[in-house]
Amino acid sequence: MCIDRKAVKLSSLKSKWNDKNLYDCVVRAFLFVFLFSSVLIPYDTFYTKKLSCAALLVLTGIYFLRKKRTMADAWIIFLGGAVPLWYTLDSVLKNTDNISAAVGMAYPGFLLLTAILLKGFVKDYKKYYLWALKAESAIIVLSVYFDIFSMLKITENPILSWYARTENAMIGVGSYFFTYYMVFIKTSPLLLILLFDSLKKGDLFWAVISALACYFSGTRANVFVMIALLVIYLAFFQKQARARMIFVVAATLICLLFCNKIVDRVITIFLNKASSDATRDGHLQGMFVLWKNKPSDFFFGTGFGSSYYSYGTNRFENNVELSYWDMIRRVGLTGFLPFMATLLYPIAAMTIPAYPFAPKYGKWKLWTKNYDILLPYIGFLLISYTNPFLYSTTGFSFLILLYSAILRTNETVRGETGTLPLRALGSAMETAEM
Repeated sequence: MCIDRKAVKLSSLKSKWNDKNLYDCVVRAFLFVFLFSSVLIPYDTFYTKKLSCAALLVLTGIYFLRKKRTMADAWIIFLGGAVPLWYTLDSVLKNTDNISAAVGMAYPGFLLLTAILLKGFVKDYKKYYLWALKAESAIIVLSVYFDIFSMLKITENPILSWYARTENAMIGVGSYFFTYYMVFIKTSPLLLILLFDSLKKGDLFWAVISALACYFSGTRANVFVMIALLVIYLAFFQKQARARMIFVVAATLICLLFCNKIVDRVITIFLNKASSDATRDGHLQGMFVLWKNKPSDFFFGTGFGSSYYSYGTNRFENNVELSYWDMIRRVGLTGFLPFMATLLYPIAAMTIPAYPFAPKYGKWKLWTKNYDILLPYIGFLLISYTNPFLYSTTGFSFLILLYSAILRTNETVRGETGTLPLRALGSAMETAEM
């Protein structure tokens, strides 16, 4: 019996290629669902976010068992596995009467584990992320456009009505709101990613659309942080004098034409700000009373799903708009420190060169390579101070992109050496653009 070895070998290679191709397609499919659900349906109305998260975690587990382990993986397992497990078990033990809420609020931390798998899909991750953010920008800007030109009122818009009814967004119109219009889809701070990515690529259309969407989200934090970051961008990262001049002239004309309205608007803003600040002060006062009565809660927390009495609303709350303080209330100072390490590590990776790469990647060069992701991330962390989405799938969807790029860069530049240097995400982000 004659066996065609060449044909057998070719068949084997084809089978392996098909298996890998199918596996990659499955990962991309769940990644697509996860990112679009995270950005466009933050309240997870259809449970697609939780289901896709579970699928990605299972795929990560399979991938991890079949690959060579590195110290970089150990670091991710600690931040995305051990720390969230600590939060979850601690919350369940402290809130036995509300276990579902404890687990439901603690689970987003586990998503960081998927960076181990998704480091091979940085290009797809960023692409899908930007698609979802473009869709969100279009929804916000078109809704305002239709209202301005009396084509479809904000209050009668079926899409926005659904968003408000399902608690995926806060919708409003009137002089009470900061920008008159409020189309605040609860992931709108992520629009900064699209804005600065578009600026770096020179895509003026989406830069303008994302800036307008951020403005019409209607929150002071979004608008002020966006303006501050744009000033930093123009001062330090925009090399074309013409672009700087256009911005200065446009800003001057707006101030001259609408000077009186701007002054009146600023007065209204600060009057409204005083009211919202009083509520937040009451939230913080309630936490200090809690810690004064039981100092151990400051160090060890009361767990996810727990509630406390807020003097800002004069009722018990389990989630308030002071993310960093609320995180300390939940996990205590001992749990807050590793969480802050998780948040700050990507900034170090984007700004501090690691030996022996310092001669090639000087500090300023790292900033200039990564400003399109560094500025939005810093802005997101600032906005998160007064918004309750820091420890959520919204925040971790951003972190996964950063950590995936860090792991990808580590393997590309250093290889599987078992080290995770503090260095640029530039090469991985550049790969994502190809």
